[in-house]
Amino acid sequence: MDQIKADISKLAAYFENFELRPPNTNPIEELKKQYKNMSEEVIAFYTYCNGFDAHLEDSFDCNILSLEDHLYYLKEMNSEEFTLFNTLFPIREDGSGNFDC
Repeated sequence: MDQIKADISKLAAYFENFELRPPNTNPIEELKKQYKNMSEEVIAFYTYCNGFDAHLEDSFDCNILSLEDHLYYLKEMNSEEFTLFNTLFPIREDGSGNFDC
């Protein structure tokens, strides 16, 4: 957890308008059901915060998905029977349907 806090502090100092979303741990349990092998680092990150946004001109740059975003995308992907997110955990989107996982 100390490394996560240190890394986020470095990012916050780099950007002029950095928003660290407060943690919302309720959806973590639901995501653990979907991602059986979710790493401890991901769990620690979302326990510390609910993603962040650097508020750049391109609203998708430096915007790490919130837990609510994850649940929304899982619902969308499952409704379309799109299985990509059964194994990959998205952390950022580009606004065109592509994700960094």
